[in-house]
Amino acid sequence: MNPLQKLLAGADLDRSTLLMRHGARPKILDASKAEMTLLTPEGIAASRLLGKEVLAHHSPRALFHSTVPRCRQTLLAMMEGMAERAVYPENRGGFADLAAPYLPNPQKTFAYSEKQGWGTLGFIRHWFEEGLPADYAQTPNQAAEGVFSFLKVCRDRGPGFQVHVSHDWNIILLAWNLLQISPSHHQWPQFLEGILITFVGERVVVRFRDVEKSVDPWPE
Repeated sequence: MNPLQKLLAGADLDRSTLLMRHGARPKILDASKAEMTLLTPEGIAASRLLGKEVLAHHSPRALFHSTVPRCRQTLLAMMEGMAERAVYPENRGGFADLAAPYLPNPQKTFAYSEKQGWGTLGFIRHWFEEGLPADYAQTPNQAAEGVFSFLKVCRDRGPGFQVHVSHDWNIILLAWNLLQISPSHHQWPQFLEGILITFVGERVVVRFRDVEKSVDPWPE
């Protein structure tokens, strides 16, 4: 069973939001070009197949994507796949909230991370455990709350199953904050994998892989 299909199975999707990673891209060797790195042909084909074979069977009502071009590519390919099953969700467009709004100057942060020799996982671990100066990043808790708040605002504006095409960092932020999952190679979100949030009153049910928990996110 496809990991995303397994994640969605049995969930109350009419009250749910899926935050998922974009399709496959080449390895990023130059962080300064990260935002403009596009999907591979295989990534486009897999996104289209996911739309046809998985998402079409769950009829999402609205789709959103990060302003990073590969996320829009993923969304459009998924829509093509869903159209083959006569499923036509609304494309709500691109939002910077689904990129990395918690980095005041992404290129500065990426350059700093490269200088430290961290790599992506090393950067995330250092950020979560040690923190970074405010001119490099918000605190991890602030960043996670910002991602969640955007998803909730979208949810409050309209019912039905929503899909947000975003990035691995944002999935990790929510998995770490809401499920207490520490970032590791084993737990890292793969391409086209996601985290599912079901809104139940003031609480949410959060699913990532085999972990599921009902939580009260950022209570007043």
